Amino acid sequence: MYLKSACLVSILVALVSVGCSKKEAPQPPTAASPPRTFPHAIGVTTDTPHQIGSFDSSKKAMVTKQNEVGAVVFGPYLPLELGNYRAVFKVSAEGSGEEAVGKVDVNAFSDATPENPIAADDIKPARGEQRVTVDFSGVAGMKYEFRIWANGKGMLSAKEVVIEKKG
Repeated sequence: MYLKSACLVSILVALVSVGCSKKEAPQPPTAASPPRTFPHAIGVTTDTPHQIGSFDSSKKAMVTKQNEVGAVVFGPYLPLELGNYRAVFKVSAEGSGEEAVGKVDVNAFSDATPENPIAADDIKPARGEQRVTVDFSGVAGMKYEFRIWANGKGMLSAKEVVIEKKG
């Protein structure tokens, strides 16, 4: 009986100590290398961060299904120099009517703290590939992510984001 109690206590102590171990603080996003030339293309691959959808190798795109809601792609936390930029999102969108099936945005980060999106536009259904563009200003010391969101009201394919430096 004593041996069973001692084993049980040892197991409980081990479980409690594992459950109480120090949790690591969230790490800031790892920045990609700054672009050396423009336009700078960010291709979508199997390694592209996403919440929903899956990579379709025949389309070379991250694709969603009807009723999927979330980030189709996000990242890469790209540092940019001071200046004016345009992000060109290459997408395909299917849906019924004129209602938006998603949106694109540019989000800025200082350390691990995201700012509100600094530029955004809706994605509406259209035949074939379309280019949705947003203009934004870059600030040194910030990291930028380029996101494509699905709202579940259609199907999206995300192929590429091209960053152009204006002026």
